[in-house]
Amino acid sequence: MRDVLKITVPKASIMAMPARERAMFLLLGYAANQVAFYTKIAILSINYNSSDAVENTLSAAQSIMILRTVAGVLHETWSGVITKHFLNSPEGRVYVNAMDKQGKEALVKLKRLFGKSGLLAAIRNDFAFHYPKDQDIEAACQLAAADPETDADWHWYFAKSGWNSFYFLSEIIVMHGVLQSAGCSNFAEAQQRLQFDMRTATMKW
Repeated sequence: MRDVLKITVPKASIMAMPARERAMFLLLGYAANQVAFYTKIAILSINYNSSDAVENTLSAAQSIMILRTVAGVLHETWSGVITKHFLNSPEGRVYVNAMDKQGKEALVKLKRLFGKSGLLAAIRNDFAFHYPKDQDIEAACQLAAADPETDADWHWYFAKSGWNSFYFLSEIIVMHGVLQSAGCSNFAEAQQRLQFDMRTATMKW
């Protein structure tokens, strides 16, 4: 069992807030729920183990898919909520100016982490919420074809139930695209970097 602190938020206090501040306050709570929800799914998926080799292989691939989704959710939260409704609003700037030194340092680190050249931005823009362009898929395919470590993994798995089918080869190709975006040489390194960036983002919030 975990201790949970229940705090009643008086309706009168919420409705007395200026509309823009109220929207920002509520959006931050909504965004925090989204991030926590997808992060929990990722943790559950990564910790799953089966005695069946095929199930473990596909489960690992789906865990990577979930991590990509979490990366996309994190970046969307940063750009669509934190930046748009907080940092770029007059009310948000008042709160930023009132932050202590530790808070301002955390904000600087978050800006660097979510910058256009960062891994979370690359995954959000090219793999999580937007499908890769033809040339990106082709580049990833060439990388995968030149990678002997995945020679044994070029498979598609079909099941009578369509939702249990898995096009593993497509995932192998896309994962090589993620490798390229991450500047990593192998999947383990890319997963570690992605998990590190996501942990850093959630801890700073």
